[in-house]
Amino acid sequence: MSAMSAIYGIANNNDLMWYRHDGRANGTPTWASGTGTKVGSGWTFDKVFAGDGAIYGIAANGDLMWYRHDGRGDGSPTWASGTGKKVGSGWTFSKVFASGEGVIYGIANNNDLMWYRHDGRANGTPTWASGTGKKVGSGWTFSRVFAG
Repeated sequence: MSAMSAIYGIANNNDLMWYRHDGRANGTPTWASGTGTKVGSGWTFDKVFAGDGAIYGIAANGDLMWYRHDGRGDGSPTWASGTGKKVGSGWTFSKVFASGEGVIYGIANNNDLMWYRHDGRANGTPTWASGTGKKVGSGWTFSRVFAG
């Protein structure tokens, strides 16, 4: 997403809600028409994160699921073909986040920082870069972590 970006929230009933803050450039409380619209249901993932237009959910069994909300610009419940596709397994990280260009980091239970790059992020294919799953750091004991 370039100039426009969506904000999502998962309600207590597991509905996925869409928002777009049109006042993001100047801090005004201006929101797009339709903000607060339900665009999905059944979002019961242990962890959810987004990057490069893709939304990922990690199921309780460690499956990594790929979604692409094509209605992210206007809040319509329009999803890419193949949305909800399993693109990985064994995702049992204590924390996980994306940093752009398909790069995903996971912090393992032993506090190792692991690097992945999902080359299939545009269409949901389970295509990963060579070397994916590589340890790139250790001692990651933070209570929260994110990319900037």
